[in-house]
Amino acid sequence: AIWTHFFPAVEALRSVLAQGTLGDLRVVRAEFGKNLTHVHQAIDWAQRHETGVDDTVTVLLQYPGGVYGSFTCNITAQLSSMVSVSGTKGMAQILDPCWCPTELVVKGERMEFPLSPAPGKEFNFTSGMGMSYEAKHVQECLQKGLKESLVIPLAESELLADMLEEVRKATGITFPQDKH
Repeated sequence: AIWTHFFPAVEALRSVLAQGTLGDLRVVRAEFGKNLTHVHQAIDWAQRHETGVDDTVTVLLQYPGGVYGSFTCNITAQLSSMVSVSGTKGMAQILDPCWCPTELVVKGERMEFPLSPAPGKEFNFTSGMGMSYEAKHVQECLQKGLKESLVIPLAESELLADMLEEVRKATGITFPQDKH
């Protein structure tokens, strides 16, 4: 699920970028880190420390026009779990937790986007009710007869999948099906 794209805070950030409030985009940084060493499944599938899991990955990206991106994720330490977008005229930040954003700071001005309450519903993880934004978007697409989202078109989904696959290969993570 690419649910974060549909949060009101991220929609507001897209609007800020489209309006040119930050000027020309220069650097995008994101980091996500939670100490998950106590979660048995987390250490079953990933790492490059004593358990074999890739506990830390940093990806550096360079785009045309002098735009750079970096992403760091870690499962053994608490990181800021924020996103910053910097341009020639200022910076915007999606505050922790960036995977379920409820606060956006643009050039020092803080905006809040509280999650809608979900009385009587239980979720499998913290802030799971945020998936309702993506579900609502899918519903709207279906009602309009669309076969793909205009927010996340198929080409962008495929590009993201290809990038993640390249990161996986670069970090040496293999799966049994890779050997076929």
